[in-house]
Amino acid sequence: MKRVILLLLAASAVFSGCASAPKPNPDLQSKKFSVAAGKSSIYIFRNQGLASALSIDLLVDGKIIGQSDPSAYFIIDVEPGRHKINCEDGSSDSFMLTTKRDHIYFVKQVVESGYSSVSCSFHQVTDAEGKDAVSGCDLKGRLSSGMTLN
Repeated sequence: MKRVILLLLAASAVFSGCASAPKPNPDLQSKKFSVAAGKSSIYIFRNQGLASALSIDLLVDGKIIGQSDPSAYFIIDVEPGRHKINCEDGSSDSFMLTTKRDHIYFVKQVVESGYSSVSCSFHQVTDAEGKDAVSGCDLKGRLSSGMTLN
């Protein structure tokens, strides 16, 4: 009987080492709306749905951070200061945002397609509107300034 118990304990120890801890979900973590210490966090989101299903390159401070999609958002952790947000479509105006240390900003991207052109625009929204919109979107990526997504 002791032998059976020892065998069961040994087997249980071996198999418990194979179990892995659940990995945190980055999308859920990001929706806790925390800011990196000493930085500013910019949430850029598109919640237009299928009305504008185009993917379009998104730039922050002149660097492509990825392609924005409908119902998706990016978080960019930046140094406090002035930041330029725009699309690489050739027809969009740049959006300038001045950020403060340890603050979160929400920027809505609107993509419009016409007969032969595509344009995008940006505008800052309130924290309440931003949090509500982001909660219905999927995270595309979180970046620190100077980094790009692959």
